[in-house]
Amino acid sequence: MKMFFAFTRKEFIHLLRDWRTMLITLVTPVLLIFIFGYAISTEIKNLNVMAIVPKLNTSISRQLNSIDANPIFNYKGLTDAASLDEVLRSGTACVVIVYDTDGNYQLVIDAADANMTATRTAYISSALQPSDELGGALFQTTLRHNPQMLSAYNYIPGIMGLVFILICAIMTSTSIVREKETGTMEVLLVSPIRGTTIIAAKIMPFFTVSCVNVASVLLLVHYAMGVPMKSVGSIIVVSLVYIILALSLGVLVSALVNKQIVALLISAMVMLLPIMMFSGMLYPLENIPWILKPMTYIVPARWYIDAIKKLMIEGVGFNMVVKELSILTGMAVLLLVVSLRKFNDRLE
Repeated sequence: MKMFFAFTRKEFIHLLRDWRTMLITLVTPVLLIFIFGYAISTEIKNLNVMAIVPKLNTSISRQLNSIDANPIFNYKGLTDAASLDEVLRSGTACVVIVYDTDGNYQLVIDAADANMTATRTAYISSALQPSDELGGALFQTTLRHNPQMLSAYNYIPGIMGLVFILICAIMTSTSIVREKETGTMEVLLVSPIRGTTIIAAKIMPFFTVSCVNVASVLLLVHYAMGVPMKSVGSIIVVSLVYIILALSLGVLVSALVNKQIVALLISAMVMLLPIMMFSGMLYPLENIPWILKPMTYIVPARWYIDAIKKLMIEGVGFNMVVKELSILTGMAVLLLVVSLRKFNDRLE
């Protein structure tokens, strides 16, 4: 045990002296969370709106005033039917509300940006018609957990799932493979330390740095971005299990290759696409074709993102993420056993 702590101390010193690795490991997660939380946004802001009104009445005036008072919209005033196409082509307005003499309206929306058309339609329809009378009963729509429809709430769990696994896998795999390339791994193997102990000592610094990453990311998303966080302890537990899984994946990669560039490509490029495509980070899992559905079950990020969304956004308790945590734990144990056994086999 004394030898293990001495070797772990050596690895910490080596990591602290490698300022480039420290910079990438500590800054990248925070930078990506900041970019996706602030710079990349899918919610509607500053939507330019105009109206065509043949005859103003109280109902129409009330609707237009509500549009003007809404910070989401920029109400540009009235136009006429002859200028409708020019208004849309010039970008003066993206939405034109066309009223008839009875107060009924039609929405004319610039659909050049197909991705935003449905969102614009939903926003303006909600503002014009917040409630309908159906069968004498008042019908209203209420949004829970994310009533402001903030895109940061959707991106942050996905980016956490992506960044933690990539950073841990890349740093761990390249660090171990570097020992092979420089020939120091052979020197370590002739020492009385077992190969398993060497690997455990080498991943300890990255586990510690990853814990710092978790703390910094959670502080950023809660205090800077206002994301609710009722189950902090549960979030930390799930994140730590996920980090152990990612470190095990890095060890497995290092056992399979002998070049840092190959380890980097496998850890980054090979893992990046499945995480983005099959974890629910960018695309709803319900939209994935049935033939590719099994892929979603073997991507660890899928279960981590599901758990973090429940804990962070929905504010559920620990008992509601037992399924996701159990799957992540099983994956972590399996990867750890396989990676260590594979590493020992390669050493022999």
